[in-house]
This record gives sequence, structure tokens and C-alpha cells, in this order.
Amino acid sequence: MTLGGLSGGIITREKSGDNERRRILMVTHYAPCIEGTSHPEHAASNCNSAFATDILDNDNDGWSRVHTWVFGHTHYNTAFTRSGTYIVLNPRGYVLDPAKENAPLKKGQKKRGQKKMRSFDPKRVIAL
Repeated sequence: MTLGGLSGGIITREKSGDNERRRILMVTHYAPCIEGTSHPEHAASNCNSAFATDILDNDNDGWSRVHTWVFGHTHYNTAFTRSGTYIVLNPRGYVLDPAKENAPLKKGQKKRGQKKMRSFDPKRVIAL
């Protein structure tokens, strides 16, 4: 599905006359905005567009109707509100140690070269 298809579906539903206000949960691999969705040391990276796209500030596309947006890809634990949308990523982390193919990581072990990030929060839940 394309971004145009997603936003078009939101707008079409609204124009259909169904006035019931629903809370829309969007789940994507890529982040819906660049700022705040990656580790701060990557804020000025010229590769940001490979991980996120700034789409929330264009209300003509219907994104303001999205209540919560869950994404992945950056592996950076974060949660904040932007343009009225709650944006959240709570990654569990990497499952396999790339140094040893098919070997699971031990509890608390980081992949070689992985920088310390905020930890997965098993108690974080989303209420719609």
C-alpha cells in the first residue's frame, strides 16, 4: 500500500458521511516523521530519508485523523505526540547475534557494535 492509498482511504471514509469518530491506529515499518524517531546522534544524518518520511505536517492528506502511529526500522525506543498523533516505537531488539549465525543473544547481551539505547518496555501498552 502506498502513502497516497492510505491517506486516500482515511479521507474517503470521512467524506462518506459516516460521522462516527474513530481512533485510527497506523502500523508501518518506516517512521512518519524524521525528528525524534532515531537515536539523537543520527539527527543530522543524510540517510534519514531511508528510515522515515515527514508526512504528518500535511493535514490535507488526512494524517491528523490518525490517533496512534506505531513504527519500526530505527530500533530506537521513543514515544511522543506530533501534529496530534501519538508516535511510538518500543523495539524488542535483535533476536540473533550476527557474529554467530542462528545463535540467540543472551539476556542483556548487545549485538557487537550496538550502541546503548533505551530498553524495551514490556509494560508499554496502547489504548484506543
